[in-house]
Amino acid sequence: WLGPRNRCGRAQGARSTSPHPTVPVARLAAAMRVALVVQDDSSAACLAPLAARGCEVLGVGLPKGGCSIFARRCVELGFNFVSLGDNAAALVLSSFKPEITVVLPDKASPFPEALTVRDGVKQYVFNAGVELPGAPWPEFAPIWLGHKSSAITLTCATSGKVLATSMVAVGVAETAATLRTKSADAKAALLCTLLDDGDFVVEPHSKEVEASDAKEAPTSISLAWKENVVDRFVRAHFLPPHDAAQVADPASGEAYFIECTEHYQEFRRRVLQEGASAQAKEGAYAADTHWYSNVGGTIVKMGDSDIHMPARVSDKKRPAVIPGAALGASKKLRMNEPLIGPNAERYC
Repeated sequence: WLGPRNRCGRAQGARSTSPHPTVPVARLAAAMRVALVVQDDSSAACLAPLAARGCEVLGVGLPKGGCSIFARRCVELGFNFVSLGDNAAALVLSSFKPEITVVLPDKASPFPEALTVRDGVKQYVFNAGVELPGAPWPEFAPIWLGHKSSAITLTCATSGKVLATSMVAVGVAETAATLRTKSADAKAALLCTLLDDGDFVVEPHSKEVEASDAKEAPTSISLAWKENVVDRFVRAHFLPPHDAAQVADPASGEAYFIECTEHYQEFRRRVLQEGASAQAKEGAYAADTHWYSNVGGTIVKMGDSDIHMPARVSDKKRPAVIPGAALGASKKLRMNEPLIGPNAERYC
């Protein structure tokens, strides 16, 4: 006999070792059916709170978005996942019969009309950042415009009313990739409040966030920009595995990927020949010290001839990839892009 047990089958006085908060039995008995419609992998941050509350979840990945990590996380948590177009997804949602449908788009957009499921289903949309014509993603504008914060909004799709906002701080060295991670955590926190029927807080927007009447976002780096402006554009454009910022050589028209300020400085020195020393013109020595580990654990040295020179856009499909298990990957490693952490999951 193991002693008295509580209603959850756990010994009385025992503490839960689960990383998620304990969910009351009454809550589990009435677990909600939640549908998440996503377009990128950052939405995976919203899955753990749903699992902690015992929700039955259907993840729907829309096309033109990378959702491989989100799909795998759904499977790990015992959730269903489908990758479909708008019309097909609407049929799946109808059969799933969710109580709540939440859309987490890659860009600020209204609730997809094809996914509208009536009959009392609560429908919500998360949006991030500031709308800016020509911006490649929501995180671009707050960084490019020099904002100190970025707004995350939760909107009721039926009434169009903004239910809650959360302001995410934009650091001085923020990139689109790091801001997307912070925004995903803010969305997950708002989703928890929504599921728990908590009180929403509408944080006041700063004047800079409300000022969305800026001109269209530039598509490439201008040689007339000051270095601090180039730095903002490069950081706003850094969201692997999407292409980095680009700059063109006015003499040849050749375009180069610029992933950091150092790349831009090297471009001006080596390509534009601004202040180049005699040694640089002859070909400066670059230590070949870049090593990577492939999926099988083998240590492999990359064969880039010049690790300090920004890569040409025309060389994007060159065969410089990690061999072994990653040979069949659809994405190629760019220069100085490490095969570690979540980034590795896009290639292997």
